[in-house]
Amino acid sequence: MKIQTFKGWLNEAVAPVPSTMIEDGLEIIQGLVDRGIDAKTAAALTGNMWQESKFDPAVSPESATYVGLIQWGNYQNQKTGPGARKTKLITKPNWKNLDVQLDYLKTELDGTYKGVANQIINAPTIQKAAEIVALKYEGTKSEIPTRINAATQLYTAWQAKQPTPSAFDPVQVDTPVDDAAFGKPATTI
Repeated sequence: MKIQTFKGWLNEAVAPVPSTMIEDGLEIIQGLVDRGIDAKTAAALTGNMWQESKFDPAVSPESATYVGLIQWGNYQNQKTGPGARKTKLITKPNWKNLDVQLDYLKTELDGTYKGVANQIINAPTIQKAAEIVALKYEGTKSEIPTRINAATQLYTAWQAKQPTPSAFDPVQVDTPVDDAAFGKPATTI
């Protein structure tokens, strides 16, 4: 679907996250960065969250097959056993809380999914990072272009909001000057 903007036509598939939801995505990226996850990995994860839950940690009830931001599932997984990811999440107090789920995600990336986390971190582009999240962390091949486009859109928005480093200004450097090379000051009477 194409929509009209002031800048012209925009392919919605390329920018899947509506402008009204960008700040929610950036809040999640910041939450992950605050937990020690680099911005590219955080954006790749958040782009996948857009596809899974539209950034709503309480999107599904406890009785649903999949729950939370990532839609942690109740399915057989060779690494973690039947439904272990969902079961571990919903046993946490306030499991529908954003911070609880970001902490849980961080625990998974530091533990069972550490190898996948390293692959995401070492991905050469945000697009490849988002694809690795989908295939190896989420375990899905569904809607990969949307996940990649959401991650790219959010990463671009994240980078645009970061302060630019100030240029070096030698006047601001307070270094002592050795005046000996100039000789003694002249005195006038």
